[in-house]
Amino acid sequence: MNIESANNRVRVFSAPRQFDVVTLLVVTAAYAVGFAVLRAVSFPPVGAVIVAAFFTAVALGQSLVFDGTHPRIASAVVGFVFTLIAMLFQLPIQSHVLSGEDLLALAFYCLIFGSFFGYFAGVLVGFVFMIAHWVRLLVAGEQINHHPANEQPDGTSGNTE
Repeated sequence: MNIESANNRVRVFSAPRQFDVVTLLVVTAAYAVGFAVLRAVSFPPVGAVIVAAFFTAVALGQSLVFDGTHPRIASAVVGFVFTLIAMLFQLPIQSHVLSGEDLLALAFYCLIFGSFFGYFAGVLVGFVFMIAHWVRLLVAGEQINHHPANEQPDGTSGNTE
């Protein structure tokens, strides 16, 4: 990879391994907004806990699975695993005994939908950490609209204005 293509790469925001105070405040605010929205639409409390656990699992997966290098794939994998485990825990509650074919169909369902919702949750988690990055820049007094594509290899801005 040459220097020019490295500077044109888009930054992928995901859950970091270490948090600062700004990140903790933004993540706490995001959970508060999420719980408020779920409460506003009369979502059951148990469902809200499961949704929060799902987002937490995806965020942890982004920072721990694949050593944090592939957060999008990690989000999909965690979504699949979380959905499969949740479905398998629900089966004894409903007193259903599934055959091998039914379990295969359930695994396929979890692969498709769990991976999709895991990826979607990963996008939302990345958005929260992008907001934390913006707040950190605002606190430091830097510009938010800084884009790596506008930066030259020597670190200066490519704008002449």
